Amino acid sequence: MYQQGTPDPMRYWREIEPAVELFGVRVEAGIHRELLRRLKAATEKSPSDLTALDADAERYGVATVYGFQPRTIHGTDRLSNHAWGLAIDVNATWNAYITLGGVMEVINRHTTEHADLRRDAVDHRLAAREDREIVLEQRDEVLKKASYDLKIRLAGIEPKATSLFDAVQRAADELANAEATGEAARVALAQAQYAQARKAYEAGPDVADYIYLRTHLPEKELTIWTLEGFLNLPLEVIKMIKFKEGVVWGGEYERIKDFMHFELAPLPGARHFPVNPADRPTRHFVPVPRLTTAAAESGADEPSVTSAPSLSWRRPCR
Repeated sequence: MYQQGTPDPMRYWREIEPAVELFGVRVEAGIHRELLRRLKAATEKSPSDLTALDADAERYGVATVYGFQPRTIHGTDRLSNHAWGLAIDVNATWNAYITLGGVMEVINRHTTEHADLRRDAVDHRLAAREDREIVLEQRDEVLKKASYDLKIRLAGIEPKATSLFDAVQRAADELANAEATGEAARVALAQAQYAQARKAYEAGPDVADYIYLRTHLPEKELTIWTLEGFLNLPLEVIKMIKFKEGVVWGGEYERIKDFMHFELAPLPGARHFPVNPADRPTRHFVPVPRLTTAAAESGADEPSVTSAPSLSWRRPCR
């Protein structure tokens, strides 16, 4: 913190409240007093200082809340607001941190109400509108619906993707065995079977999207998406926190989505790193991957089906 321009890091550490509970759950490592004050402050959304933020965890489905963590923002060398105790992550295991535009596009394609995660989730033109909070609440409902839709779609796609993948793998094994024997007739038959299996595997857009997620998400995270969706936080919890004065929700960042994350801007005396969502780290869109062979991965021309493939997708866990 000192190296990044904060003259008195101990000031922040001294003001960390270590024994804090939110939604009936102890905040791991505590949070800064100012964030606690904001969260406890009365608003139209929570008229009492001692409302749901002090309620039991079971009622609101809150399992974990992480606060002070002396670390940088993921993928950068800048300090996170967690390093000042000015941020919390709620139910971090079950809520997505999405950086890839391609993942957001997959979500859009498989939801009945397009969440359109790649655009600015909080249209800055809403700032002067009297119904801004109503619009933002409707936006939250769309995100929750999109999370549910994707969960249902993934549950339906996963068995098909696994079956087609297994068929390609079996055909590839047979092709390798046939080539080892040198029997022309057997090789020709194996080539045809492999080509047919691969064509079926690559034909369906649903499967291609699943393979994209399988390739670009940790295996555990995709399993959670299939079971719970990408946004697990109850709408009531989101509204209760994000409408507090100065609190920003990571689900409303422009370029990435950090659904677990709520934060305040750094306090006076700290070197201010950008909290504006537009300045958050981002990654470029990556095309949906297809089955590749070792030759293709090395940069050679598209190989013929006489070469057994090296598949780039791992079978999902059970």
